[in-house]
Amino acid sequence: MNAKITTLDVNGLIVTVTRKSVKSWYLRVCPPDGHIKMTAPRWMSQKAILEIISLQLNWIKQQQQAISLLPTPLVFTRRDRLQLQLLADPLFEKWQPIMGVTINEWRIKKMTTRWGTCNIDAKRIWLNLALVKKPIECLEYIIVHELVHLLERNHNRKFHAHMDKFLPHWRAIKKILDT
Repeated sequence: MNAKITTLDVNGLIVTVTRKSVKSWYLRVCPPDGHIKMTAPRWMSQKAILEIISLQLNWIKQQQQAISLLPTPLVFTRRDRLQLQLLADPLFEKWQPIMGVTINEWRIKKMTTRWGTCNIDAKRIWLNLALVKKPIECLEYIIVHELVHLLERNHNRKFHAHMDKFLPHWRAIKKILDT
């Protein structure tokens, strides 16, 4: 049998109730907007469902409050990707001859833990799409950082010396990205 979905208004809160073949009810408050969903057994009466929701109102409001404090996820469009490409191309063109390195290619992707990566053997650099939301200096710093990996694989004194040589104010820019 198919699930039956209804919407209930409980003290001004809209709850989407899905009735299906389950043994027990389940109530959840969903990010990112705090909407409320309840799964209930087919046999449960609407009166019983309303009573459960009413008894859980404090919990629901606590969950919605907690969700409202979560950071809003970044949303990217095709235009963002194109914009990052337009910003990064000239920076790669600028820095490769200055640094005496050449890459085979660079690409853009969404990353959750890094601003950029460098595959030294393939001479390929990936840039985090989120850089489009940062100042241009941050993009330039990441490009220089990843290009330096072609000169020095590890984040050691030699690596930092290269960064100091090519982009003396890199530490200040890094602080912007770290916050």
